[in-house]
Amino acid sequence: MQANNNEFKHESYQDSSTIVDYLKSIIEGIEKGIISMGNDKAKIDLEPQGLLKMKIEAKRKSSGSKLSLQVSWKENSKSKSNFEDSLSIT
Repeated sequence: MQANNNEFKHESYQDSSTIVDYLKSIIEGIEKGIISMGNDKAKIDLEPQGLLKMKIEAKRKSSGSKLSLQVSWKENSKSKSNFEDSLSIT
């Protein structure tokens, strides 16, 4: 996939164990405040901070299932919120 300093995209088929490892790395990056990702063509460093927005979508169709997870934030945002929406993931 193509990428530059402001954008990185990747799409591939992986087994569930590899996906779990990638998700764990993303979690660790959020906890540390820096997520680095890339390949041999490009790299991007993201710095999640302040209030992060999480969007989850799940779909099931006869042809397959899909889970989309999006996390976003505003750069240089230090704001915090007590807003908590009820969500259960098991």
